[in-house]
Amino acid sequence: MMFKGVLDRYPDTKFILSHGGGTIPYVAWRLASIEYGQNNKRPPIFRALYDFLGNREPTKVLNHLRKMYFDTANVSGSYAVNTLQSFAGPDHLVFETDLCISKLAAIITKNLEKHGDFTEEEYNKMAYGSCLELFPALKEYYNQ
Repeated sequence: MMFKGVLDRYPDTKFILSHGGGTIPYVAWRLASIEYGQNNKRPPIFRALYDFLGNREPTKVLNHLRKMYFDTANVSGSYAVNTLQSFAGPDHLVFETDLCISKLAAIITKNLEKHGDFTEEEYNKMAYGSCLELFPALKEYYNQ
């Protein structure tokens, strides 16, 4: 989707990537760099220079990835929680447990609080706030 222009053509589409986006938060920089090496699909030289000399990162694809939402299902351990939190930020995390299939859901939920460096506001945003923004029709059913 990134390299075929889908995300450019539909910039307002929201994606929720399950299980913390898998390896995406960890390999995002490398994944975003692929665009600059594709034969016959390289970005304009001036944008490439701006991205790497000005921003010091493959900005376009990283921005696409950072706009996505990441659920917290089976994300546990300080290394995983911190990587996801650092990459996605609290505004793009949504709470998920895989409760139906995971016997570890309660432990994983506690580990989010234990290993994440979330303020109470950020934790609440992850717990329900971001979901209400993604699905505004649900606001009428949610009692704060």
